[in-house]
Amino acid sequence: MSSGPVGSSRHDAPPGAVARPFWRRIAWPAIALAALLRLHGAGALPLSGDEAYHWEWSRHLAGAYYDHPGMTAWLIALATACLPDAGEVAVRLPAMLSMLLAAALAHGFARDVARARGVEAGAAAEAGCLAAALVFFVPLPAALSVYMSTDPPLIPLWLGASWALFAALQRGSTGAWLACGLSLGLAASTKLISLQLVATIGAFLVATRAGRAWLRRPQPWLALGVALVAATPMLVWNATHDWLTFRFNFDIRQRAQHASPWHPVVFVAGQLACLTPGFAVLAVLACLRRRLAAPLAKAAMLCVLVPLAGFALVSLRREVGAHWTAAPWTGALVLLAVAFALRDPWTGRRWARVAWRGSWALSLVVLAAAHAFAAAPHAFARLEVAGGQPRRVLRNLFGWPEVGRAVAAACAALRAEPDSQGVFVAAGQYGTAAAIAFYTPGRPQVALWGALRNHGRSYAQWDDWAALRGRDAVFVSKRPLADWEVRLLQERFAVVGPVERIPITVGGEEGNAFYLVRCRRFDGRPPFDPV
Repeated sequence: MSSGPVGSSRHDAPPGAVARPFWRRIAWPAIALAALLRLHGAGALPLSGDEAYHWEWSRHLAGAYYDHPGMTAWLIALATACLPDAGEVAVRLPAMLSMLLAAALAHGFARDVARARGVEAGAAAEAGCLAAALVFFVPLPAALSVYMSTDPPLIPLWLGASWALFAALQRGSTGAWLACGLSLGLAASTKLISLQLVATIGAFLVATRAGRAWLRRPQPWLALGVALVAATPMLVWNATHDWLTFRFNFDIRQRAQHASPWHPVVFVAGQLACLTPGFAVLAVLACLRRRLAAPLAKAAMLCVLVPLAGFALVSLRREVGAHWTAAPWTGALVLLAVAFALRDPWTGRRWARVAWRGSWALSLVVLAAAHAFAAAPHAFARLEVAGGQPRRVLRNLFGWPEVGRAVAAACAALRAEPDSQGVFVAAGQYGTAAAIAFYTPGRPQVALWGALRNHGRSYAQWDDWAALRGRDAVFVSKRPLADWEVRLLQERFAVVGPVERIPITVGGEEGNAFYLVRCRRFDGRPPFDPV
């Protein structure tokens, strides 16, 4: 196989692919302004339970955890070490930086794809700027720029691997192959969903003539070696912990799932809602339109459509989170940007123009509403549209600093008791335990006083109940305690005080409440038998 380009020749360039300055002028200033506004919003809203749990990971750094590989924890640890007093902003900063990096990678990827089609430099630059804008402003990736989970760091790594594969196939560059391997290894160290991309690239190399020609050369094998090295911390942790991350993701969390005819419907509806219906349909069409030489077209298409099809198949037997597909969708947005920037013939049809403009308008409306909510969340907390929603959900946003101070005061009171042997804090849900730890002054370790469920099982490795024997405790809940919860406390502690209700005022009226119980002299037995 030649090491030269396998891209399309000049005659493949659309006749109307001339440079237009609009997107090149507006894209990056708009992205910079939006990033500043989102950083403000990132500090205005409290951490969700999952975000706080990921922050808790960062206090127990490891190559992986029960739920996911460890990259997210290391990024949060780095951000909070650099900005120790930045609170929520520090935890969410890696998400913002990840999406800015994704926008930059989308810019370069789209520009490369456009150049492979033989257009002039200005049109290629426009495709890059449009791709960056799509990745940063379409609702799903936009939301992930202010929500720190395993998804934001996965997106640039997935996009980087796809672009590196494209460059490797086009130019035969050893550096591009190594970059692809590095991106895949780091992606696997972030979220195991990335193994879909690894499998897709492997299948492309085995199943296509161009791919098999590459397998006779050293570059793909060097890339595989780089990927394994990059994933070594995650693999070593799992090898020494009974492959827990793999078993959880591919076995344990699947057991409670059941097939339902509604799951595929919900999956499709979720994708249309997160991308906007117009962008979702247009992006899939852009992937199916082949305007490149066969190897490049197949590689670009497969890196998007095969993972999306995989998730669609999974939805036949279980619920699929709408955000799980965020990474492959970014590749589709790159190809969509190229199609519209180069004015492919199908993009000029009336329905395509209406879908394009309508989706941009809808995306901007959604983002404006999100910024309005971040600026005045209390105003939205009183809304009741249907069935008490969204008030019943939004109430959980309020009161975490207040309950954190109440927990600190209760701990201080228990420590002041003459016979106290120390105090610990506990909560019944993993998200509540992590959030209480984040918002309590001094940020104590909070034990998970609850049955281990699908998520949050890392607490089983952190909590040492026997070491807490004889200590007093402050138990916290974000809902009224059930009778069995009170009885369980009474079985494990010598003295259990009354349930204290902590009302939270939102906009001049009670909008939330927490519940606190002071307990004396823990007997050292875990609350539930380990699973």
